[in-house]
Amino acid sequence: MIKITKSIAKNESLSEDKIIQILNLYFTNKYKTDWISKVKCRLKKIYSFESNGWETIQKKLTPIDSGIITINENSIKFELILMKQFLISVLGGILLTLILWKGYNINFSISVLIITIIEIIIWAAIIRIGNEFLKKSLIKIEKTINE
Repeated sequence: MIKITKSIAKNESLSEDKIIQILNLYFTNKYKTDWISKVKCRLKKIYSFESNGWETIQKKLTPIDSGIITINENSIKFELILMKQFLISVLGGILLTLILWKGYNINFSISVLIITIIEIIIWAAIIRIGNEFLKKSLIKIEKTINE
């Protein structure tokens, strides 16, 4: 499985229930915390739409937002799962290569080279954005836990 993982040290003086409350409070505005078990949480994106006033519905995260939080004995681990992005990237790369090769009569090896360069740039951006999101989130959570 393709994923980006970061973790922070867990304050041992806090109980799991207190850490769960802190995580729920941190993700209140953008995500709904869906606790799979007492120590494992899946995030759900909150989508809103207007229909006779504001109604809020919950949906699972989009492929660019897949995340799981796990509370271990001495750490809190946050994972972004990138498997769906990888599969879409490979299928899109194959499709674009075929379009360049057959549709525009570009040499097959040049088509593969062009698409590979584009894929590398896109994946570098995905990994950078994912790391920044994890780092920013975990720093704020760690500050809240250690207060």
